[in-house]
Amino acid sequence: MVVIGAGGFAKELLQVLLSEKYDFNEENLFFYDDVNMITEKKFFGKYTILTSLNQVKEIFKFNSPDFCLGVGMSKIRYALYRKFENIGGNLKSIISQNTSIGIFGMDIGEGVTIMNEVIIANAVKVGRGSMINVNVMIGHDSVIGDFCDISPGVIITGHCQLGSYVEIGTGVIILPGVKIGNNVDISAGSVISNDIPENSKVVGTIPSRVIEKLPPFIE
Repeated sequence: MVVIGAGGFAKELLQVLLSEKYDFNEENLFFYDDVNMITEKKFFGKYTILTSLNQVKEIFKFNSPDFCLGVGMSKIRYALYRKFENIGGNLKSIISQNTSIGIFGMDIGEGVTIMNEVIIANAVKVGRGSMINVNVMIGHDSVIGDFCDISPGVIITGHCQLGSYVEIGTGVIILPGVKIGNNVDISAGSVISNDIPENSKVVGTIPSRVIEKLPPFIE
């Protein structure tokens, strides 16, 4: 498995990857980072850090084509997914064993990352490539779009609908039945009681308000 990213979120994800649920070790777990100025060749002194696509191609060819997304930010996750899928990679979901996820009416897409202490009720759909961080709660009959980034401590109540490429800051509460369009950025601590149109930046408690229109995101 190649973890795309070797920064802060990858450090947190490592704990999930080393749990009893998975069978990773120094021989079959790699990290990739060609952006940051990394001088170490090993992640925490143990796991090889790859710094070029050619190195990744070799791992895909001779070890495994599986990769997961070890970064946040929805659009960056999507761009990296496309980049590594195009060289033969196979995007995999990473789901902590320390979660409570419904067993009825669930639809979890490929490449989803679900961290520790997440609670997801029954009849929930989570789109591909989305990241659900620690201590998030998602209520019944809710829909999460593709490549969403849900920060720690978020509460999404029942019958909510999130479009794709939605970024939700820490501690946000989304009240029942709210619909949020594609490409929306919700600031930390906001309480969302009303529907939010696509391509919006949102702040505030009740009532939350759109403070900026964002340019459309084109895949």
